[in-house]
Amino acid sequence: MRVWDIHPKYLCRKHLLGEHRELHGLWNILTKHDGKGGYSQHPETKCWVGKLRALYDRHQALVEEMKKRGYNHASDLDQSLATGQGEQDTLIDTIENQKNILKEKPCDCLLHILKNNKSPNGDFLLPAECMFRFHNYVVITSFYSTLWNALVKCQVSKLTSVI
Repeated sequence: MRVWDIHPKYLCRKHLLGEHRELHGLWNILTKHDGKGGYSQHPETKCWVGKLRALYDRHQALVEEMKKRGYNHASDLDQSLATGQGEQDTLIDTIENQKNILKEKPCDCLLHILKNNKSPNGDFLLPAECMFRFHNYVVITSFYSTLWNALVKCQVSKLTSVI
């Protein structure tokens, strides 16, 4: 059972959808089963006791990323149950350790590609190529198409002037 504490944009498809599934299981343990049975004694479950608001917010962040990638989502959480602390302050692993765990996994998480691309504040930078490869955002596709067309026109005009 794993609910990551890093931004969902860094997760590959497998980890994004896997976390979404695990989060629903965790939500059900904490809301429908009163924190009993199943994985109720798992360290990840214990971290979220009294923090359903934070868990709900994490779910919303996952859903937002899923929609950006074009995935369908039809499993909303009951917002009226989202009570308690609104921020997760109990981590099983530090953010840095979580990033390292993901880097070691054989997957397509952006962390594999962005190992050395950090801004001065420590955030990962997202090169357009990575965003295009992993998300296929229409905006970026449109940007690349426009840029490519401009470059081709520029090269054609240079060739024409040389000939």
